[in-house]
Amino acid sequence: MKLYAKQQAFSWHRNFDFFDEDGEVVYIANGRADLLGRRKISLMDSLHHEELALIKQQAASFNTTMDVFVQGEQVLTVRKKALSFIPVYLIEGEDWVVEGSIFAYDYTIKDSMDRVIARISKKLMSLNSAFEIDIQEPTAEVTYILSIVLTIQLEMDRAAAASTLI
Repeated sequence: MKLYAKQQAFSWHRNFDFFDEDGEVVYIANGRADLLGRRKISLMDSLHHEELALIKQQAASFNTTMDVFVQGEQVLTVRKKALSFIPVYLIEGEDWVVEGSIFAYDYTIKDSMDRVIARISKKLMSLNSAFEIDIQEPTAEVTYILSIVLTIQLEMDRAAAASTLI
């Protein structure tokens, strides 16, 4: 299954639409920050605007660490591997790892047996952030995969903002 993500135009908090192969919006993600600047994203179905997952930045963590909640229960923790030259993300709760060229939007989500769960790649010639999510494992939870993609997007935004301050 393939999904396509595109940042909503003029989005201050990184709101995204996720499209299916027919161009229909199937999921939406709305970002926000709390009073302490910690980021949160709600992943919702586009039809009923029902929250499928809530992604929350952990309060005091050295590296990027985001928790994913489904129906109020924590199901995943996405943690950027410390002291790694190439960004690697560990997915606790599914025993997955994210590897590849994160900043070029060319990365894979793999399981502990090195099987590809999903491939994420940037769509060329796009003004806003737009990328393809090719889910290759039919039993994988789509909500989990989209939550991981959104977490990595938040980290990329944070890194880009930090580099502009230098």
